[in-house]
Parts: sequence; structure tokens; C-alpha cells
Amino acid sequence: MPQVPMCKKECLKQSILIRFVGLRRAEPILFSQQTLALVEKAIPSSSASVDEKIRRIVDMNKKLRQQVEEAEKSLYARRTRGNDQNNASATTARSDEAQSNK
Repeated sequence: MPQVPMCKKECLKQSILIRFVGLRRAEPILFSQQTLALVEKAIPSSSASVDEKIRRIVDMNKKLRQQVEEAEKSLYARRTRGNDQNNASATTARSDEAQSNK
């Protein structure tokens, strides 16, 4: 399996969890002790049930995904804007050079 950055691994784990929770109907889902320990570590609270904690994790994941998407769009816009400016500068320089060679 290729190396995946830590944040991508966490997103993947959360995506899998979301799929499980998203598919949940009336049947209970069986979680391993390790998963339950990770849920407890992520949201330490004695008053919240496991279902509530998983819902919170799912909600946080949705918000984080939206933030990542917005950041990616912003970065893409900056890069394309920068490339457009570089292309325009190069075109202007070439046209100036062509005119000076005439």
C-alpha cells in the first residue's frame, strides 16, 4: 500500500466511518474495542453516548471536508491566476521583443 500523508489517512478512516454511519438504519453497528477507544479519545465525554459521539465525528468530518474543498478551490484559483499572469507577462515580453527586432 502506498504511503499516504497522515491527514489523508485520517480522512479515509473518517470516510469509512461515515459510510458505516450513513448506511445505518435500525440495525446496530458492531465496532471493535479499538474503534470505540479511538472514538472516546476523539470526543472524551462521559455524558454522551457512543451514537452521539459518532454523530459529532461525522459532523466534524463534513465540516472539515468542506473546509478542505474550499481551500483546494482557493489554491487552484490562485495558481491559475498566477499562471495567467505569467503567461500574459511572457506574451507581452515576446511581443515587445518582436517589435524591437523589426
